[in-house]
Amino acid sequence: MGFVSDSPAQGPLTPPGAPTPTGRSLDQIEPRNPIPGGLSPLTISASGSYVLTGNLNLLSGTGITIDADNATLDLNGFRIFQASANPAAGAAVSVTGAHTNITIRNGSIQGGTGYNGSSFTGNGFASGISAPDAKSIRVENVSIVKIRGAGIDLGAQPGTLVRGCLVDTVAGRGVYALTIVDSSAKTCGNDAIYAPRGVVTGCIGECTAADDGITAESVANSTGDSNNGRGIVGASVGNSQGGVGISGTTAAGCRGFSISGAGISAKLVSHCFGSSATGNGIVATIAVASSSSNGNSAINNKYLMP
Repeated sequence: MGFVSDSPAQGPLTPPGAPTPTGRSLDQIEPRNPIPGGLSPLTISASGSYVLTGNLNLLSGTGITIDADNATLDLNGFRIFQASANPAAGAAVSVTGAHTNITIRNGSIQGGTGYNGSSFTGNGFASGISAPDAKSIRVENVSIVKIRGAGIDLGAQPGTLVRGCLVDTVAGRGVYALTIVDSSAKTCGNDAIYAPRGVVTGCIGECTAADDGITAESVANSTGDSNNGRGIVGASVGNSQGGVGISGTTAAGCRGFSISGAGISAKLVSHCFGSSATGNGIVATIAVASSSSNGNSAINNKYLMP
């Protein structure tokens, strides 16, 4: 008796041809407008996504002006450079007015300013990224060096965010935004990391003058240094040559050091260490036990809690 299979017949084994794309390309998901590199300044005046396709090397003035809402500028790994303007003028990227929902990311900016150990000299851009009136603006993964004024100035409007950025050798303020995350600002002539009403996390701020390394309402996992100002205005780790290592309303789990000022100065100090060569290690209204100090006065406070 023969065997009868109830399985369906198999089709041909030879492939019908090369596979074809079934998904959508990046340009179909987010249509991107190319911005050519070169020598000429550019203006973005309509909403959309824009990508730089080459280095932008300017002779003077502002590099890219954003004059629209809902715009994304991808520097695409390229550089915006301008070192010849004398006196320094313009911004590498400028957002005009109170535009909203802006993103700037993935590239570098360079001017012509240097630091000789005591003063800033040179020309070029007056600022790196300037958007003091914009709302919901994000700057991510951008390196900014050798600027005569501020590195990144987003102001403290709602939704301003700087993430993963590097600022180095700027004669003005390093980074100013409401939220600053995983970023560093070194060799700054004014406040290095500045978020007076906001949050700073995982940052390094270094000021060469009498301003502060880091200023914020909330500081976490960060290090601030200042030659003659305060290392950190908030709470975390701070160093200062002539001012206060850490200054805040509450300091918890912190270390502050100063050459001539207070190591830590706060109303409530808990589980902290403060050190000063000639000033007070810790100055507090309430110092919780397990806080320790080295200085002229080990703990200069009104109340000591067990």
